[in-house]
Amino acid sequence: MTKSVARTDYPRGTVEATIRHGGKTIDVFCGTVRGQKRCGYIANLKIEDLPRVTWREIGRRLRCPKCGMKGDVQIRFRHEGCVARPANIIGGQFVPQ
Repeated sequence: MTKSVARTDYPRGTVEATIRHGGKTIDVFCGTVRGQKRCGYIANLKIEDLPRVTWREIGRRLRCPKCGMKGDVQIRFRHEGCVARPANIIGGQFVPQ
């Protein structure tokens, strides 16, 4: 029997633990989630600016500044050499710089 996954898979753990392990930034994607096509906006966020909660909670709080969709964004830890739009978090929304 195969289990279906009806939610976005967020990184495990918390923001605090990621900071302790040297994490600096993440890329947040407003892409296809649960089969629903979204605008494709990408932002780069500083981990130190995020509230100290789980990654699941972060993903559910963020709202895309381009299309206005909230929650279920894709979160990827940033690797050196990748390029994305820098952004800040203001009122739970990632806002381009």
